[in-house]
Amino acid sequence: MSYRNACLLMAGILPVVLHGQPQPGGISFEVASVKRVANTQFGMDQETPGRVWYRLSLLNLVMRAYRIRYYQIENIQLLNRSALSLYEIQATLPPGAKQGDVPAMLRSLLEDRFGFSAHWVEKPMQVYRLETDQSGLKLKRFGLGESPPDTPVRIWVVGQGLIKFNGVATPQQLVEFLSPGMDHPVIDRTGSQGLFHISLSARLHGHEIDVSTFPLLKQAQDRPAAGGGGRAGDPGRPAGASITETFANASDIDAALKKLGLRLEKGSENVKVLVVDSVNDTPTEN
Repeated sequence: MSYRNACLLMAGILPVVLHGQPQPGGISFEVASVKRVANTQFGMDQETPGRVWYRLSLLNLVMRAYRIRYYQIENIQLLNRSALSLYEIQATLPPGAKQGDVPAMLRSLLEDRFGFSAHWVEKPMQVYRLETDQSGLKLKRFGLGESPPDTPVRIWVVGQGLIKFNGVATPQQLVEFLSPGMDHPVIDRTGSQGLFHISLSARLHGHEIDVSTFPLLKQAQDRPAAGGGGRAGDPGRPAGASITETFANASDIDAALKKLGLRLEKGSENVKVLVVDSVNDTPTEN
């Protein structure tokens, strides 16, 4: 990710600062508790109406707050200095706030409690373009008169590169779901607007399925459930016993997308990158 300025000058691709500092959060959690814990305490996250609970690394908190991936972060070593720690955050949303406001609240929390400072630049980067296949789009459009759409079910099997997406969503929402597991950013180039019924179960690039690990994955799911936390109650997560049935025969992502009339094409485009200027490993007291 990191480029030397001298190399960029020689290549004529010196990054262009977009807007100086990133937009501040602008909205804060009503109440937020931040505690540093050992990274052996099983990182997880849970977002329920009116509340959030995270036990994540500083890097993961920044990625969630700015909706970016690790390859979109410069000076990432500043976030990895605390690699032996996770940060447990329990927070309450202010009245009237929506779950969609959580990233902005996290940005405010990072600024206020961690002294986080950063700015945006734009850099050329290898990307995947999500395009309509030559055979034509095979997604069913969400029609007038249908029941209001539920939040799409999003499932990750950690470490296996297995995903499931099912529900009513826009192509852009599908792109946002795919990007975290890909080795390059995914950009929507379908040109399709509006809501569609999307059902996708697939294996991402660069991952081999080892079915022998599924019992371990089940234990990992059962562990937070036994402790009363985690996301075991999330209806979007399959029961541990059904993981093998759900994913063992998952198609390659390219084949799965083709069934929907979509494809991924590699290319190069300018991508926004967050340059970390400063951050404190130890957050201010509650």
